[in-house]
Amino acid sequence: MLLVARDPLFRGHDPGRGHPERPARLDAVAAGIATAGLDGAIAALEPRDATSDELELVHTPGLLARLARLSAAGGGALDADTVASPGSWGAAVRAAGAGLAAVDALAAGEGMAAFLALRPPGHHARPDAPMGFCLLNNVAVTAAALAARGERVCVVDYDAHHGNGTQEVFYADGRVLGTIGGGCYENEALWKAREVLKTRKAVTVKYELADDFAAESGLICGGQMEVFIEPIEPSPAVYIFGGGHVVQFVGRVAHDAGFRVHVIDDREKFANRERFPEAAEIVVEDIPTWLANTSLPSTAYAVVVTRGHRHDLDALRALAPRHLRYLGLIGSRAKVKRIYDVLVEDGTVAIEQLTNVHAPIGLDIGAVTPQEIAVSIVAELIAVRRGKTDKVASASLRWMPKLQAPQRA
Repeated sequence: MLLVARDPLFRGHDPGRGHPERPARLDAVAAGIATAGLDGAIAALEPRDATSDELELVHTPGLLARLARLSAAGGGALDADTVASPGSWGAAVRAAGAGLAAVDALAAGEGMAAFLALRPPGHHARPDAPMGFCLLNNVAVTAAALAARGERVCVVDYDAHHGNGTQEVFYADGRVLGTIGGGCYENEALWKAREVLKTRKAVTVKYELADDFAAESGLICGGQMEVFIEPIEPSPAVYIFGGGHVVQFVGRVAHDAGFRVHVIDDREKFANRERFPEAAEIVVEDIPTWLANTSLPSTAYAVVVTRGHRHDLDALRALAPRHLRYLGLIGSRAKVKRIYDVLVEDGTVAIEQLTNVHAPIGLDIGAVTPQEIAVSIVAELIAVRRGKTDKVASASLRWMPKLQAPQRA
């Protein structure tokens, strides 16, 4: 018996007219089953919602909160080809849970196999970002839940292009056994690859397939083997706090440089699609409130360019204790000193945490206009991304004032 999961909720995800991933796909599945005369060989499987704990085995809480907010706000574009509608969040959570419902039903002996007629799809979605029509990674959620139970899992992915999101979820997972072929060298290369993911620097590894080792390992081809391992990172996310004139150009330049731009400001007059057409996300909300409810991935870049000293202070108070790839604050040395003094004095941020902040932000290229300041800021982001901060250290505006820890009674 084949279990088939269907749910009207999946039609609620509507990317818009003309989008290739549309509700009509479900009609095609139903028509195919009817045409093949399989009605007597199938049984209905009722999908369920994935829980927050199950989703967080794969996805960051920040992504989950972002998708829920966007759907509640009426939907919008997530990237060039991934779109959310008002019903997308409910459909995505149900789709992510469908595989889990199938696993339980199969374990109970209700069928021999399961087919999930669901939307949105889910093997391109990455841990911290939707991608390729996919909001959540349904495949990875099911696999991760099974692995957490101690089950052995094999993911077989058929597509015109591979499920990059599923691969990224598990690529650095030490429980992954590997792929077909390669023997001990493959295992060694996998561990080297995990090191490269941490260091973000490419390496070339050479192996000598000597006769004695070949006989011992079973690799009888002999000769030499050279493996080039290069980290292929997804487009990094930059969260820009503020929506003013400088930010408008920072967003534009950062997007053109390959960053996924997120703009957060409490003023809809400034944080809107007209001013930031290239942004992957625009949030109109009080910045401290949004930060209190949102976690940022450790790979995130954060740029604080709000409209005033108090707002910069509130943003930095929430961001400085976090582990981020980059955190920058705009302003003069005098402003930086005042903000640091307040944060240290009230005990919310340790001096050591402030040493990680790039402030004043940017490289010293003599920038004066908003456009030039944007180039200065994004140039520093690029240097961090490419591991070249040591090369541009002499041009960095970054400065650390002398701070004294407060004396507590």
